[in-house]
Formats: sequence, C-alpha cells, structure tokens
Amino acid sequence: MPTPALPLLHQLLQVLHIPIHPPTLSSVSPSLLLVILESLLQYRLDLPHSIRLCATTEDEISVIKCILGVLADDVLAMDLTLVDPRRVVAGQERELEVMIMAFAVVAKRKGLDLRPKEEEEKGDWSFDQEEDEEGLQEPMIPDISFLSPTLGGSESDVFASPTLGRDAVPVPVDHERRVRQDGAMKEKKEKVRTVLDEILEEFGV
Repeated sequence: MPTPALPLLHQLLQVLHIPIHPPTLSSVSPSLLLVILESLLQYRLDLPHSIRLCATTEDEISVIKCILGVLADDVLAMDLTLVDPRRVVAGQERELEVMIMAFAVVAKRKGLDLRPKEEEEKGDWSFDQEEDEEGLQEPMIPDISFLSPTLGGSESDVFASPTLGRDAVPVPVDHERRVRQDGAMKEKKEKVRTVLDEILEEFGV
C-alpha cells in the first residue's frame, strides 16, 4: 500500500537534509518544490533569479510549469499535462500528491530510501538474554469454566462457535452472487483512474 503523500514528503525532506516540516500538503510552496527537485537532480534549473523569488502568483506558476516540464520531459518521460500549475499554486492537495509521488519516483531512481525508520526496523526480532536462557514458558491451559450447559458443552468444545449447536446446518454461501459483486466493485474501481494511479502503476513507490 502506498505511503500517504505528507509522510512521504517529510521523509523525502529528511533524506535530502532540507530542514523544513510542512504541517499540511496545502502549505507546500512552489519554492520548496523547486528546492526538492534541484536537490534530487543535484543541479540548478535554468530559471531567472526574479522568478525564483516567487514574488507574484505568476512567478509561482512559472516555477511549477518549469518543474512539471523537467519531470515530464527530462526525468520521468511521462505526460503530466493533467496537473494544473494554478491548482498546485493554490494548494490543491490532489495535484500536490502527484508531484510528491513523482519526486518519490525520482528519489527511488537515485537510490534514496524513503521508508520511515520504524518500518526499516520491522523484522528486527530480538530477545533479552535472560529470556533466551530461561527458554519458552509452558503453554497456558484454556479456561473452560465458561462453557454453557445449554449447549451441551464439553472440554472438546471449548473453541466451538457458541451460536451453533451440534446439529446445526451451516447456511450455504451464494458463490455466484459473491463473484458478481466482487466483479462489479473491481470494474468500478478500474474506471476511476488518475495521474497518481498512473504513477503508482508504472513505477511503484
């Protein structure tokens, strides 16, 4: 399952040693997006200094257009024309998600690890020396004191379903109906596709 865009952005900024921690996606400025891309590519884009300052909305739009152009044509070779630079400048999260995911793809190609630290530490199963020396504890004996006499329970029935008697017949599942429902839901999901879905499908993050 893909990492949400905001935590992914925070990890990207940390890996790139950019000391900024945006509280929301909508607070990400065009200037920060420019810094991220230039840090990933390790060179400055050919932008006039006056536009880099992002003193006006038009300057910010020009910066986003430049970033999208470099990502689409020079780095990812992907059509990003559906991303509206004006919506990015306005802080629309869907467009910003696409840009963050595109940056993540570039980072992966550069060999950068964007996994959170707690995720990297998963699988590090360790035991204290004392516990190892003592060995495993004896398994617990299940408590059968709650068995209901109305169900005719016994020790062998401790894990039996309390809602079914011994002679109960399970209701058969309508497998054909289940298949039709699953197929309809899958078809509905496939119809809803976005630029973000295209990035995830082609590159994976």
